[in-house]
Amino acid sequence: MRPARHRAQNLSITIPKNECAAALANAQPPRPQLTDEYPKHQGIEQLVEPLEISHNVYICGEISADALRSFDVVFNVAREVPCPLSSPVAVRCRSELENFGITCKTHQLGPRKVYYYATAWDHDPKLSEVLGPLTQEVSEQVNNNKRVLIHCKCGISRSATLVLAYVMQEYNMDYTSAYSYVKTRHPALSPNLSLVAKLLEWQTQIGL
Repeated sequence: MRPARHRAQNLSITIPKNECAAALANAQPPRPQLTDEYPKHQGIEQLVEPLEISHNVYICGEISADALRSFDVVFNVAREVPCPLSSPVAVRCRSELENFGITCKTHQLGPRKVYYYATAWDHDPKLSEVLGPLTQEVSEQVNNNKRVLIHCKCGISRSATLVLAYVMQEYNMDYTSAYSYVKTRHPALSPNLSLVAKLLEWQTQIGL
């Protein structure tokens, strides 16, 4: 499919100030309805193993330094989750990202160099037009054959929002199609209702 390239404007996200289990219990997207085709995951509080959502794009919750060794680029979209890697060297990222407080540091793990992007998102992240530069950065890294991990605290809400936004833009999918696609690969996916509303706004802004 041919990728669509657009920037999002005036977009914000709010997720509840609670823990992962509560997010799973309360965050139910309005569509599509879940059916028996999706595996049933009960009591999952955090996605602990990276899952591949599309080619070279993975999602996970808080992750160890050892687990990060298999990735080239990491996007941490949870302010409260520290980077587990040591000895970082700050590098410049695109100005559109720096303007939103997103930093990039490189870490040398043996022969592999890992680029670690950290956002200022907390439990009331204001995404606004930052979704455009973020999804563009993910896309460029994937096109350069880099293994990309997107993670947050639990791996089900904030990180899922960026993954869904990327899939929608990259593959010209509306929210319903993107949600169905990602859900088959990540059964515990559970964005908050307000996140779903913002993704529907994103859908409009990228012309789907």
